[in-house]
Amino acid sequence: MKHFKIILSQCLLFCLVAFLPIEAQYYYSGGGQIPIQIDSNKVTIKFYDSIPEETKQSVVMAQSCLLEQLEDDYLIDSFMAFSLYDYNGYFDYLDSLESIPEIERVEPYYLTEDSIPILMGLTFFVLFNEGVTENIIDSINAIYNVEISDCPEGRTNVYYLKVTDSTEYHILDLANIYYEMIQTVYAHPDFSVAIIPDGYTVYDYYNQYQWHTKKVIGFFNDSSVWDFAGLDTAIKVAVIDDGLGSHPDIESTRVQGKWNIIYDSDDVTPYQYDAHGMACAGIIAASHTTDSTLQNDKTTGIVSMNPNAIIIPLKLSGFPCNVYRGSYYAKAINYAYSVWHYREADVISCSWHADKEYDELSLEIERAKIHGRNGLGCPVIFSSGNTNSGAAGAVMYPARLEACLAVGAIDTNDYRFNYSHYDTTLDLVAPSGAVDPKGNTPCGDVWSLDQVSILGVNPTYINDCPSLEENDQWMYCKFGGTSAACPVVSGTASLILSKDPNLTADEVYDILRNSAVKDLDWGTLADTPHVEYGYGRVDAFRAILSISHGDVDNDDQIDMSDITALIDYLYISHTRPFPSVLLGDCNCDSTVDISDITYLINFLI
Repeated sequence: MKHFKIILSQCLLFCLVAFLPIEAQYYYSGGGQIPIQIDSNKVTIKFYDSIPEETKQSVVMAQSCLLEQLEDDYLIDSFMAFSLYDYNGYFDYLDSLESIPEIERVEPYYLTEDSIPILMGLTFFVLFNEGVTENIIDSINAIYNVEISDCPEGRTNVYYLKVTDSTEYHILDLANIYYEMIQTVYAHPDFSVAIIPDGYTVYDYYNQYQWHTKKVIGFFNDSSVWDFAGLDTAIKVAVIDDGLGSHPDIESTRVQGKWNIIYDSDDVTPYQYDAHGMACAGIIAASHTTDSTLQNDKTTGIVSMNPNAIIIPLKLSGFPCNVYRGSYYAKAINYAYSVWHYREADVISCSWHADKEYDELSLEIERAKIHGRNGLGCPVIFSSGNTNSGAAGAVMYPARLEACLAVGAIDTNDYRFNYSHYDTTLDLVAPSGAVDPKGNTPCGDVWSLDQVSILGVNPTYINDCPSLEENDQWMYCKFGGTSAACPVVSGTASLILSKDPNLTADEVYDILRNSAVKDLDWGTLADTPHVEYGYGRVDAFRAILSISHGDVDNDDQIDMSDITALIDYLYISHTRPFPSVLLGDCNCDSTVDISDITYLINFLI
């Protein structure tokens, strides 16, 4: 049987070749062997391209062991998959099939350990060591009767090798043989990696009104930030505000460590007509509804930035008259990040500014940013302030501190609201509302959470929100200001840390700034931040993409399967990486090409 032949001359050519068992059920990845298995009830067959369809069907019908043709998204190079009757002599039968004149190639039907098809084609990819001459490469290829299918332009010693009618081995065995040669850096079979878009779709009732969320997460219900793998880590976000009550749109299990900073109790219930903290928490962490049968259920609520985030509500409201506030502000920050208060927030979100500067508050913010998260630091995010009259108004304290990320507010057209404070310390802007169509002062139209009773804010907006009805009073339809902009950035920061919990606070700041969108209508933008818009409008999709390059198959890990997925995209099925083709931009040069394959190989090996 040709599958078990060993050609003696293989070991005579300059000791070039290392042997391994034929029909090996593994491939090499990450320097080790990745086990796979053969499904002996299936087989893949490739007819010669010139064979008419009716002839193919006649050949198949003549084979008593072929049960039926299978539809399979993992097939490549015009292979066809068939199921078999129970057949004990599997490889004998493969030999008999390959002896049929109309059949060009027969390959086993492989499965991963998770029973996912991993099917071979006609080619395998090889990277030879520097210094290996073309003559030696040609000599090796002659031994195994393979030919060069492609030699990518501009790359040396990179080859796609293809089997011929004289090739004695299956593709998997050839790739493994080449991998074990001392002359090669890497060899890998071209098996199909099906990147099947399975978009994250939400059915929360009020998402139709959430233009501000759609601005920063990508293409809503198509390819959004939540389509990236690895965003399910429960990141803790401390919301220092006027409290948080229970709400059907955020699970009680995701509300932890609540504390009333001023009165030292666990009662963080907002006061009557207060819902500022409720709205901030909702923008960050309201639950998502992915069940389409609930899309007309108003209790599904809104769509948040991070439905897996844990909210730590720290109530900082109801100051006694004429009290010194600095110690309370500092205490709130300290309770949020410090280990000894058992909250240990990952992100601190503050949609407010202090009445004046306090040394103890500045110190605690600095400590949080440096010492929080066991020394990695907590991103501390503040709103820039809402009291600007239209002329240049300095970013409010403490947002303007170097340790903070200062967030301003923009409208639906990405223009700064007049009320939003700005100066050279502004870091980012985020969408927060629209101008009141009645011509009144600028107001918000951001939908978020309200108290679940008539005690909330919404009863005063019944006539202003066309979609708001009496039984919708548990939703806040008119939230806005830099207060609404700040939690959009906080939620994005929590997604970044969910993707990579080992990032420092400074690295999170850099990712947020560098991935922000810069609107050309703002005027000329240099590398330094724009005085009115900082580094630009926060963009969660771009932020997560920026730390996902190389994860081509979007499985939250970078390994040899990403090389396969990249090869598949560039040379085989051309299936685009999802949710962004730039997942394949491994060397971050804004293009996806052969250089990214080389970069990824060098990174992994």
